Amino acid sequence: IDVPAGVPVTTESCLPACQTEGLVVAGLENGRECFAPLASRATIPSVQISDNESTTVCVSDHDQYCGAPNRLALY
Repeated sequence: IDVPAGVPVTTESCLPACQTEGLVVAGLENGRECFAPLASRATIPSVQISDNESTTVCVSDHDQYCGAPNRLALY
């Protein structure tokens, strides 16, 4: 999902971008990427991991965590 141009990727920008697409879950990954898992992908195997594995801070807001490589922080 693309957040509006010039808007930094944070929880405050990713979730509304996903909601604009009609999706209710937002995932931040690797400090700067915004994803919206589709309901049809619910069958893809996933594993809940420890918060200790998702500790990359958001590039644009160092007070927030934005997942990690291959790790989504879901909101």
